[in-house]
Amino acid sequence: RYAQGRDMKAGDILEAAGTDIDAWYAGFEDVQGSPELAEDMHVLIGNYLVELGHAEVAEQHLIPALALREERLGRDHLKTMSTLMAVAQLRHAQGEMRQSDALSAEVEAWALENEGTIPTEMLLHRVEILQDLTRWKEALPLAEEVLARLDRVQFDVANNGFTHEEIELRAKGMLAKILLVTWQFEQDPESREQIIERGNDLLEEVIERGAASPGMGPLHPVTLDSRTMKAMWMWARGTGTQAAFDDAIEETTRVHGEKSMFTMELLRIKGSILYTKQQFEQSTQVLRTLIETMEGMISQEHPLFQEVQMY
Repeated sequence: RYAQGRDMKAGDILEAAGTDIDAWYAGFEDVQGSPELAEDMHVLIGNYLVELGHAEVAEQHLIPALALREERLGRDHLKTMSTLMAVAQLRHAQGEMRQSDALSAEVEAWALENEGTIPTEMLLHRVEILQDLTRWKEALPLAEEVLARLDRVQFDVANNGFTHEEIELRAKGMLAKILLVTWQFEQDPESREQIIERGNDLLEEVIERGAASPGMGPLHPVTLDSRTMKAMWMWARGTGTQAAFDDAIEETTRVHGEKSMFTMELLRIKGSILYTKQQFEQSTQVLRTLIETMEGMISQEHPLFQEVQMY
Protein backbone atom coordinates (compact mmCIF):
# COMPACT_ATOMS: atom_id res chain seq x y z
CA ARG A 1 0.00 0.00 0.00
CA TYR A 2 2.90 2.32 0.68
CA ALA A 3 4.03 1.71 -2.92
CA GLN A 4 0.54 2.71 -4.06
CA GLY A 5 0.97 6.06 -2.37
CA ARG A 6 -0.83 5.28 0.88
CA ASP A 7 1.09 6.25 4.00
CA MET A 8 0.28 3.51 6.53
CA LYS A 9 0.91 4.10 10.21
CA ALA A 10 2.15 1.43 12.61
CA GLY A 11 -1.34 0.74 13.93
CA ASP A 12 -2.70 0.23 10.41
CA ILE A 13 0.10 -2.20 9.60
CA LEU A 14 -0.56 -4.20 12.78
CA GLU A 15 -4.29 -4.29 12.06
CA ALA A 16 -3.58 -5.69 8.59
CA ALA A 17 -1.04 -8.19 9.91
CA GLY A 18 -3.41 -9.42 12.60
CA THR A 19 -6.15 -10.50 10.19
CA ASP A 20 -4.31 -13.61 8.96
CA ILE A 21 -2.78 -15.01 12.16
CA ASP A 22 -5.07 -18.01 12.56
CA ALA A 23 -5.04 -18.88 8.86
CA TRP A 24 -1.26 -18.65 8.79
CA TYR A 25 -0.68 -20.93 11.77
CA ALA A 26 -3.42 -23.32 10.62
CA GLY A 27 -1.09 -24.21 7.78
CA PHE A 28 1.47 -25.47 10.31
CA GLU A 29 -0.69 -27.91 12.25
CA ASP A 30 2.12 -30.46 12.13
CA VAL A 31 4.47 -28.04 13.89
CA GLN A 32 4.62 -28.70 17.62
CA GLY A 33 3.19 -25.79 19.61
CA SER A 34 1.57 -24.00 16.65
CA PRO A 35 -1.68 -23.16 18.57
CA GLU A 36 0.41 -21.64 21.34
CA LEU A 37 2.41 -19.64 18.80
CA ALA A 38 -0.82 -18.26 17.32
CA GLU A 39 -1.97 -17.21 20.82
CA ASP A 40 1.40 -15.55 21.46
CA MET A 41 1.07 -13.57 18.23
CA HIS A 42 -2.49 -12.48 19.05
CA VAL A 43 -1.36 -11.21 22.47
CA LEU A 44 1.72 -9.48 21.04
CA ILE A 45 -0.23 -7.65 18.33
CA GLY A 46 -3.08 -6.91 20.76
CA ASN A 47 -0.68 -5.31 23.24
CA TYR A 48 0.88 -3.08 20.59
CA LEU A 49 -2.53 -2.07 19.22
CA VAL A 50 -3.59 -0.98 22.73
CA GLU A 51 -0.46 1.17 23.03
CA LEU A 52 -1.13 2.74 19.63
CA GLY A 53 -4.74 3.60 20.49
CA HIS A 54 -6.45 0.86 18.43
CA ALA A 55 -8.28 -0.62 21.42
CA GLU A 56 -11.34 -1.96 19.59
CA VAL A 57 -9.21 -3.97 17.15
CA ALA A 58 -6.94 -5.10 20.00
CA GLU A 59 -9.98 -6.57 21.73
CA GLN A 60 -10.49 -8.95 18.80
CA HIS A 61 -7.05 -10.42 19.56
CA LEU A 62 -6.85 -10.34 23.34
CA ILE A 63 -10.26 -11.62 24.45
CA PRO A 64 -10.17 -14.85 22.38
CA ALA A 65 -6.52 -15.40 23.36
CA LEU A 66 -7.42 -15.14 27.04
CA ALA A 67 -10.27 -17.64 26.67
CA LEU A 68 -8.05 -20.12 24.81
CA ARG A 69 -5.23 -19.84 27.32
CA GLU A 70 -7.50 -20.22 30.31
CA GLU A 71 -9.07 -23.33 28.76
CA ARG A 72 -5.73 -24.84 27.77
CA LEU A 73 -3.51 -23.81 30.69
CA GLY A 74 -5.82 -22.85 33.56
CA ARG A 75 -6.45 -19.51 35.27
CA ASP A 76 -3.31 -19.50 37.43
CA HIS A 77 -0.79 -20.15 34.65
CA LEU A 78 1.79 -17.43 33.98
CA LYS A 79 0.71 -17.00 30.33
CA THR A 80 -2.95 -16.75 31.29
CA MET A 81 -2.17 -14.13 33.93
CA SER A 82 0.00 -12.23 31.47
CA THR A 83 -2.91 -12.15 29.01
CA LEU A 84 -5.31 -11.15 31.79
CA MET A 85 -3.13 -8.13 32.51
CA ALA A 86 -3.16 -7.30 28.79
CA VAL A 87 -6.98 -7.33 28.91
CA ALA A 88 -6.87 -5.13 32.03
CA GLN A 89 -4.73 -2.63 30.10
CA LEU A 90 -7.18 -2.85 27.20
CA ARG A 91 -10.11 -2.01 29.49
CA HIS A 92 -8.03 0.78 30.99
CA ALA A 93 -7.45 2.25 27.53
CA GLN A 94 -11.19 1.98 26.82
CA GLY A 95 -11.99 3.86 30.02
CA GLU A 96 -13.60 0.82 31.66
CA MET A 97 -11.84 1.57 34.93
CA ARG A 98 -13.80 -0.69 37.26
CA GLN A 99 -13.16 -3.75 35.13
CA SER A 100 -9.53 -2.75 34.59
CA ASP A 101 -9.09 -2.34 38.34
CA ALA A 102 -10.68 -5.71 39.17
CA LEU A 103 -8.70 -7.64 36.55
CA SER A 104 -5.35 -6.02 37.37
CA ALA A 105 -5.97 -6.52 41.12
CA GLU A 106 -6.40 -10.25 40.47
CA VAL A 107 -3.12 -10.30 38.55
CA GLU A 108 -1.41 -8.29 41.30
CA ALA A 109 -2.40 -10.87 43.93
CA TRP A 110 -0.98 -13.65 41.74
CA ALA A 111 2.20 -11.76 40.84
CA LEU A 112 3.02 -10.95 44.47
CA GLU A 113 3.18 -14.70 45.11
CA ASN A 114 5.48 -15.34 42.13
CA GLU A 115 9.01 -14.09 41.48
CA GLY A 116 10.50 -13.51 38.04
CA THR A 117 10.67 -11.01 35.22
CA ILE A 118 7.12 -11.33 33.91
CA PRO A 119 5.35 -11.12 37.31
CA THR A 120 7.47 -8.04 38.07
CA GLU A 121 6.37 -6.40 34.79
CA MET A 122 2.76 -7.23 35.68
CA LEU A 123 3.13 -5.34 38.95
CA LEU A 124 4.52 -2.36 37.05
CA HIS A 125 1.40 -2.33 34.85
CA ARG A 126 -0.71 -2.43 38.00
CA VAL A 127 1.16 0.63 39.31
CA GLU A 128 0.22 2.48 36.10
CA ILE A 129 -3.45 1.66 36.55
CA LEU A 130 -3.40 2.69 40.23
CA GLN A 131 -1.78 5.99 39.22
CA ASP A 132 -4.55 6.74 36.74
CA LEU A 133 -7.10 5.87 39.44
CA THR A 134 -5.25 8.41 41.65
CA ARG A 135 -4.83 5.74 44.34
CA TRP A 136 -1.39 6.99 45.20
CA LYS A 137 -1.10 5.35 48.60
CA GLU A 138 -1.58 1.93 47.00
CA ALA A 139 0.69 2.71 44.06
CA LEU A 140 3.62 3.85 46.24
CA PRO A 141 4.45 0.57 48.08
CA LEU A 142 3.85 -1.43 44.90
CA ALA A 143 6.32 0.72 42.95
CA GLU A 144 8.84 0.18 45.77
CA GLU A 145 8.21 -3.58 45.52
CA VAL A 146 8.90 -3.52 41.77
CA LEU A 147 12.26 -1.80 42.31
CA ALA A 148 13.17 -4.23 45.10
CA ARG A 149 12.41 -7.14 42.77
CA LEU A 150 14.47 -5.64 39.96
CA ASP A 151 17.44 -5.56 42.34
CA ARG A 152 17.00 -9.30 42.86
CA VAL A 153 16.38 -10.28 39.22
CA GLN A 154 18.83 -9.55 36.42
CA PHE A 155 18.06 -10.20 32.74
CA ASP A 156 19.19 -8.96 29.34
CA VAL A 157 15.85 -8.78 27.53
CA ALA A 158 12.40 -9.33 29.07
CA ASN A 159 9.51 -11.24 27.53
CA ASN A 160 8.21 -8.10 25.79
CA GLY A 161 11.61 -7.07 24.42
CA PHE A 162 12.47 -4.41 27.02
CA THR A 163 15.86 -4.50 28.72
CA HIS A 164 16.38 -4.61 32.48
CA GLU A 165 17.58 -1.00 32.38
CA GLU A 166 14.48 0.20 30.53
CA ILE A 167 12.13 -1.45 33.01
CA GLU A 168 14.17 -0.22 35.99
CA LEU A 169 14.20 3.38 34.75
CA ARG A 170 10.52 3.23 33.87
CA ALA A 171 9.74 2.06 37.41
CA LYS A 172 11.90 4.82 38.89
CA GLY A 173 10.16 7.41 36.73
CA MET A 174 6.78 6.18 37.98
CA LEU A 175 7.95 6.23 41.59
CA ALA A 176 9.23 9.78 41.14
CA LYS A 177 5.82 10.89 39.85
CA ILE A 178 4.08 9.23 42.81
CA LEU A 179 6.45 10.89 45.29
CA LEU A 180 5.95 14.31 43.70
CA VAL A 181 2.22 13.91 44.25
CA THR A 182 2.15 12.24 47.68
CA TRP A 183 4.51 14.69 49.43
CA GLN A 184 1.51 16.93 50.04
CA PHE A 185 -0.10 14.24 52.22
CA GLU A 186 2.84 14.37 54.66
CA GLN A 187 2.37 16.68 57.63
CA ASP A 188 5.98 16.96 58.80
CA PRO A 189 7.87 19.70 56.84
CA GLU A 190 11.20 17.83 57.00
CA SER A 191 9.62 14.61 55.72
CA ARG A 192 7.99 16.58 52.90
CA GLU A 193 11.33 17.94 51.75
CA GLN A 194 12.89 14.47 51.90
CA ILE A 195 10.11 13.06 49.70
CA ILE A 196 10.47 15.92 47.21
CA GLU A 197 14.25 15.52 47.15
CA ARG A 198 13.99 11.79 46.50
CA GLY A 199 11.45 12.35 43.70
CA ASN A 200 13.71 14.90 42.02
CA ASP A 201 16.77 12.66 42.43
CA LEU A 202 14.94 9.78 40.75
CA LEU A 203 13.91 12.01 37.84
CA GLU A 204 17.49 13.18 37.39
CA GLU A 205 18.75 9.59 37.45
CA VAL A 206 16.25 8.49 34.81
CA ILE A 207 17.04 11.49 32.59
CA GLU A 208 20.82 11.09 32.83
CA ARG A 209 20.99 7.30 32.53
CA GLY A 210 18.31 7.16 29.85
CA ALA A 211 19.98 9.80 27.69
CA ALA A 212 23.38 8.10 28.02
CA SER A 213 22.12 4.56 27.39
CA PRO A 214 23.00 3.20 23.92
CA GLY A 215 19.66 1.37 23.78
CA MET A 216 17.57 4.35 24.85
CA GLY A 217 18.75 7.93 24.34
CA PRO A 218 17.17 11.35 25.05
CA LEU A 219 14.05 10.70 22.90
CA HIS A 220 13.26 7.29 24.36
CA PRO A 221 9.74 7.48 25.90
CA VAL A 222 11.05 6.66 29.40
CA THR A 223 13.72 9.38 29.24
CA LEU A 224 11.37 11.87 27.65
CA ASP A 225 8.58 11.25 30.17
CA SER A 226 10.91 12.06 33.08
CA ARG A 227 12.26 15.16 31.33
CA THR A 228 8.69 16.35 30.86
CA MET A 229 7.79 15.63 34.47
CA LYS A 230 10.88 17.56 35.58
CA ALA A 231 9.91 20.57 33.45
CA MET A 232 6.36 20.44 34.82
CA TRP A 233 7.56 20.22 38.43
CA MET A 234 9.95 23.17 38.01
CA TRP A 235 7.25 25.34 36.44
CA ALA A 236 4.73 24.46 39.16
CA ARG A 237 7.29 25.28 41.88
CA GLY A 238 8.31 28.56 40.25
CA THR A 239 11.88 27.46 39.40
CA GLY A 240 11.14 26.85 35.72
CA THR A 241 9.06 28.36 32.91
CA GLN A 242 5.83 27.51 31.12
CA ALA A 243 7.73 27.73 27.82
CA ALA A 244 10.06 24.91 28.89
CA PHE A 245 7.09 22.74 29.87
CA ASP A 246 5.31 23.55 26.59
CA ASP A 247 8.42 22.50 24.64
CA ALA A 248 8.52 19.25 26.61
CA ILE A 249 4.83 18.57 25.89
CA GLU A 250 5.39 19.21 22.17
CA GLU A 251 8.31 16.77 22.12
CA THR A 252 6.32 14.19 24.07
CA THR A 253 3.38 14.52 21.68
CA ARG A 254 5.67 13.80 18.72
CA VAL A 255 6.80 10.57 20.37
CA HIS A 256 3.59 9.35 22.06
CA GLY A 257 0.94 10.95 19.86
CA GLU A 258 -1.72 13.49 20.84
CA LYS A 259 -4.19 10.77 21.90
CA SER A 260 -1.86 8.89 24.25
CA MET A 261 -2.90 8.80 27.91
CA PHE A 262 0.41 10.36 28.97
CA THR A 263 0.05 13.31 26.58
CA MET A 264 -3.53 13.94 27.71
CA GLU A 265 -2.48 13.72 31.36
CA LEU A 266 0.21 16.35 30.73
CA LEU A 267 -2.38 18.70 29.20
CA ARG A 268 -4.62 18.10 32.22
CA ILE A 269 -1.71 19.05 34.48
CA LYS A 270 -0.97 22.14 32.38
CA GLY A 271 -4.59 23.25 32.62
CA SER A 272 -4.68 22.73 36.38
CA ILE A 273 -1.41 24.62 36.95
CA LEU A 274 -2.66 27.54 34.85
CA TYR A 275 -5.82 27.50 36.97
CA THR A 276 -3.86 27.64 40.24
CA LYS A 277 -1.82 30.51 38.78
CA GLN A 278 -5.17 32.27 38.10
CA GLN A 279 -4.66 32.24 34.33
CA PHE A 280 -8.26 31.17 33.89
CA GLU A 281 -8.72 31.95 30.19
CA GLN A 282 -5.66 29.91 29.16
CA SER A 283 -6.65 27.10 31.53
CA THR A 284 -10.16 26.91 30.05
CA GLN A 285 -8.81 26.84 26.50
CA VAL A 286 -6.38 23.98 27.25
CA LEU A 287 -8.96 21.90 29.10
CA ARG A 288 -11.72 22.41 26.51
CA THR A 289 -9.38 21.24 23.77
CA LEU A 290 -8.50 18.23 25.91
CA ILE A 291 -12.18 17.34 26.43
CA GLU A 292 -12.70 17.44 22.65
CA THR A 293 -9.80 15.01 22.24
CA MET A 294 -11.10 12.65 24.92
CA GLU A 295 -14.75 12.58 23.77
CA GLY A 296 -15.52 9.34 21.99
CA MET A 297 -12.14 7.96 22.97
CA ILE A 298 -12.46 7.22 26.69
CA SER A 299 -15.43 6.77 28.98
CA GLN A 300 -16.67 9.76 30.97
CA GLU A 301 -16.17 7.54 34.04
CA HIS A 302 -12.41 7.70 33.47
CA PRO A 303 -10.69 9.65 36.30
CA LEU A 304 -8.89 11.87 33.77
CA PHE A 305 -12.19 12.89 32.17
CA GLN A 306 -13.76 13.57 35.55
CA GLU A 307 -10.80 15.64 36.78
CA VAL A 308 -10.89 17.84 33.68
CA GLN A 309 -14.65 18.40 34.03
CA MET A 310 -14.14 19.56 37.62
CA TYR A 311 -12.33 22.64 36.33
